[in-house]
Amino acid sequence: MIVSHISSILVAVCLSATLGGKVEPDVPPLYSMTNTLTGDVLVVCTSKGISEGLMRGYNFNENIFCGFASSNKSTSSRMGKNYTDEQYRLKVYMNSLNNKTITVASDHGESMARKHGYDTLLFEDGWIWKAQNTTQRLPLTQYVCNQRNATIFILASTPQSVYNATHVHNCSFGWVEGFTDEAWVSWPSAPPVDLPFKQSLKFAPEVEFAFGVYSHNARAFAARSLSKSVQPASPPPPPPAPLGGADTWFPSFGGPHGRFYSTFNDGTVWNVSVMSDQRVTNTSAVQGYAVGCGDPLNITLIRVGSVTAGVSPFYKGRYSSANAFVDGVWYQGTYALDDHPPNVGWCVLGGFISFRTSLDEGLTWKEPTPQLQAANDTLFGEAGTWDVKVKFGAPHIVDHGTDNQHAPGKRLYMISHASNRTGPTEGWINGDTVYLTRTRTSPSPNTINNKESWEFWGGGSSGWVSSLQQAQPLFEWFQRTGVTTSVYVEQLSIFLTIVSCPGEDGYFATYILESEQLTGPFYLVAYLADFGPIAYEVTMPSKWIQVDKEAGVLDAWLSFSAWPHVREMTPPSGAYLWVLQKVRLKLTLPAES
Repeated sequence: MIVSHISSILVAVCLSATLGGKVEPDVPPLYSMTNTLTGDVLVVCTSKGISEGLMRGYNFNENIFCGFASSNKSTSSRMGKNYTDEQYRLKVYMNSLNNKTITVASDHGESMARKHGYDTLLFEDGWIWKAQNTTQRLPLTQYVCNQRNATIFILASTPQSVYNATHVHNCSFGWVEGFTDEAWVSWPSAPPVDLPFKQSLKFAPEVEFAFGVYSHNARAFAARSLSKSVQPASPPPPPPAPLGGADTWFPSFGGPHGRFYSTFNDGTVWNVSVMSDQRVTNTSAVQGYAVGCGDPLNITLIRVGSVTAGVSPFYKGRYSSANAFVDGVWYQGTYALDDHPPNVGWCVLGGFISFRTSLDEGLTWKEPTPQLQAANDTLFGEAGTWDVKVKFGAPHIVDHGTDNQHAPGKRLYMISHASNRTGPTEGWINGDTVYLTRTRTSPSPNTINNKESWEFWGGGSSGWVSSLQQAQPLFEWFQRTGVTTSVYVEQLSIFLTIVSCPGEDGYFATYILESEQLTGPFYLVAYLADFGPIAYEVTMPSKWIQVDKEAGVLDAWLSFSAWPHVREMTPPSGAYLWVLQKVRLKLTLPAES
């Protein structure tokens, strides 16, 4: 959603889920970057380090994986001093065929290096240090070993004289987190004073984050086998697959194999590059899609592709939103965006266009609207401008479980932010209201794009109504609605509605509401100010929600993307790609007997 060149940022931070292991809090993954002009090499640990490296002229090549830093507590004596801190040993291997080198910091890293032709151990020198029993973030700094004329990486707090090393000017990258076990870090709720919701009595007013337990899923190994009933249009690339990343991931789960089916926009995944902003392409917009499987720490992509569909001259962007896989049919919706100079940043919602459908898991698609014929050539006949607002600009499918199994009558429900005020921005992340619509029956490719097949929530006294004009908001909050998603939690028989919206000082906020009915009333679970601090398109996939009533916790995974060129990421897992971050909500009601 943000910029086209950002996909290069995604390359390194996603490998941990694809090279055989989950991301342990005390085992930071290491990736190397090379300055093609100077030949200098950097090792980074986080998306912040990657972002700074890119800004300083460092890029990735095929040798980016450096392994994991293994934890070894030991006492060493150097320069007459004993060091008992936790240490990560660094080794440098060379490929004897091309003389390229790679830095590793664990047995796993060594194994991967040798597997990829790095057969010669040049030297073993340098450490990554972190102090024991600390939660302090420590900067990872680059040094040059004077005796060996090689780059090593140690913490800034470690005396460089121990290694006879010279600090490389202005090259401090990444962080090594000081947690040695799965650490739950509380993010207290801090809502604005004009909060229109009462506090939930079911949940504590906070979200706990499993620090270091997350995955970055822009890159994945190609699947080695596929169902015999579904073959790819062309063989997937051999592992390791081409690199890349994108945002706008809205996974839906279904089918006999329990796969996920997701959209993505503005970036590159495998060898598929997409750009949904026609201001960049100067032609039609392109939206991406992906099929995959696995759990959050072990994601495997099976198929990646794209569909071209435009909106000019009426609008300037066409992005993915509503996405669902139900009973073998993949429904993928798109919506129109525009700007209004001097106001930019997709400040005009044009309207929800239509659903394309696939009956073969994305091998082929039926696109009913390859090109808009008019500004109101949309599913509900809406056409947004700076002065004219729409009710269903960027709707999202309510997650009722795998194959939509918990939806009443297996209807599709869509929830959408909007604005009913003249003047305030109604953009991709801005609004004042939230609306709800649903299909009259279970969805079908033959009826999904008929306006008459949908009905709208008309408020408590009216219930469901046939006329869009009669639709009433689920709730209102001035300039505090934005990308809105909702998930049904079967174990608790409640809905969690998640909104990412503008916050303070140019950053974003995310808040979570709970309700026993999809139509409300809604109660605040937590308001996370400056989440990301620019995180967006936040969802909580139902497939990965686990409730332990006896322990009083709901464990889940937040799915989101974040814009990286800002201050330090909060949480550190934030990156411009598909992020899955483990979180926990605390139940306050007593366990059932």
